[in-house]
Amino acid sequence: ARPDHHDRIRALGGEPYDYRDPGWVDQVWRDSDGGVHAAFDGFAEDGFAKSYGVLRKPGKVIALGMGSLLTQGKGIVWTIPWMIRSFLWWNLLPNGKSLGFYSIQGDYKRYPERFKADLGELMRLLEAGEIEPNVAERIGFEDIDDAHQRLRDGGLDGKIVLVP
Repeated sequence: ARPDHHDRIRALGGEPYDYRDPGWVDQVWRDSDGGVHAAFDGFAEDGFAKSYGVLRKPGKVIALGMGSLLTQGKGIVWTIPWMIRSFLWWNLLPNGKSLGFYSIQGDYKRYPERFKADLGELMRLLEAGEIEPNVAERIGFEDIDDAHQRLRDGGLDGKIVLVP
């Protein structure tokens, strides 16, 4: 995570590492006494190779979306095939490690019943106060162009909520 998110990660009980620090993979290995069982990687294309490197056996990386592709100036047309090829190749290796991908939009289309069940559980947790979303800002529909630009620019601490 970027350093400006480290305090929030610690407050939630996590141990943050700056992904821009070239030594973060070695530091995770030292701190975790031999790697982690799961890594959730929101950087997809640029980040999952290093996240794969911090896994112990058995272990799994879950790539969460591809939002970074919008801000890195790389074409999704070329990146998606590269990612799929890498996922397939690494999942064939007999090393007890694997890669997976989670996409809300993909699950909604491919597994609608599972998506509805997950969404229902999420809403239950929210209503019960067991989770608290990190909202960066609430923006009216009239400012939707600005919201999209801010998403492309990156650096938000939380989600933008559109309010009619």
